Amino acid sequence: MEGKRNISDYRNRLDKTLSSPDLTNDETLRTLVKNQILLSSSGCIENVVERRSKEVSNFLTMLRSASVDDGAWKLKQDTDEFRVMYREGHEGSPFHTLLVEGYVDGPVDVCLCISWESVLYSKWWPQSAVPTFKIVSSQCLQRLRTGEQISLVRMKVSWPLSGREALIHYFAFDYFQDDLVVVLLNSIPDSDMIDRSSHGFTREGIPNAEEVVRIDVVGGFALQKVTANRSYFRTIANMDIKLDFVPPAFINFISRQLIGSGFKLYKKEIASVCEGDEKFREALMDPLYVRTRGALYTEARDIENLEKRKSITMHENQSGVVLFEDNNNNNNGDENIGSVNDECVTDDSEHQNKINEIEELEEDEKRVGFLHKGNKTNQDCACISCG
Repeated sequence: MEGKRNISDYRNRLDKTLSSPDLTNDETLRTLVKNQILLSSSGCIENVVERRSKEVSNFLTMLRSASVDDGAWKLKQDTDEFRVMYREGHEGSPFHTLLVEGYVDGPVDVCLCISWESVLYSKWWPQSAVPTFKIVSSQCLQRLRTGEQISLVRMKVSWPLSGREALIHYFAFDYFQDDLVVVLLNSIPDSDMIDRSSHGFTREGIPNAEEVVRIDVVGGFALQKVTANRSYFRTIANMDIKLDFVPPAFINFISRQLIGSGFKLYKKEIASVCEGDEKFREALMDPLYVRTRGALYTEARDIENLEKRKSITMHENQSGVVLFEDNNNNNNGDENIGSVNDECVTDDSEHQNKINEIEELEEDEKRVGFLHKGNKTNQDCACISCG
């Protein structure tokens, strides 16, 4: 039950962030995208900024659709750690929508690295013998700038289907004010007339599809910091796998087996990276992850977040019960935690949950940098911060 409550709280926080004025106002969003592109680009970028801004806006709308209860979403799996949902495309559309969201015990930069580094997908992506599914190859074709790349992922699937591959453009957008990183994953159509001035890249180094079918994907994922060692993610994608008819059994296989086992393997890989996996340790030195670490896991930032959480006054819930109130009576912070006016608390279990949450935040504050282990010293720690 506590796990369900946690995941609901994390989900609500992400929904609130996605609906913030900065991320729903087109002009503000365009400014944020432009400023980010300018960090690693120069020259004439107006057309690229316009394109990326529209893509980011469209994807944020997709992410927000997960919280819309319109009956179109079908729940395929629902556990204490994650849920999987499926939505059919509009009539006549070849696209099918899949969504998975949940929490993992690892910092955002590690989660981002595992999801971004296509050359290392074979280390953790799920495989299936019956029906067949396997990553045959995955490679980065172009690194365009910090937080932008083109990758090619090829998959083996069951006979009589021919192999599938996805030519994907990756674009990372961060909103560190609310501990958020968003990554767009959009396929590059063969029919597109691509040039650097409009797209920010060319077809140089991109091979033609040979003896495989290229699928279409429009989607991506969002990662939000929960604590120093926990992150919440939401992945959503509209996919056209190039089949005239997609049987329900195939959708069930993807949503229940591939995604379910993929989530477990993703968690396992995060734990492996936290223990010092050499290949990912090297990848984590990329400026994209260094920037994310510096923005989300600094002592000053964590203290600021803790103080914000501690100073929040909990108002009446739907039943009219006040759960917690902190009036900041100039006492020491440690003494204030858990001290409440008995008249303000009528639900002991909910009150205790709030105390536990704040105590967890305090414990996380003691871990400057990410991935510190118990009584390890900086020399023993495998994390990049202590390197």
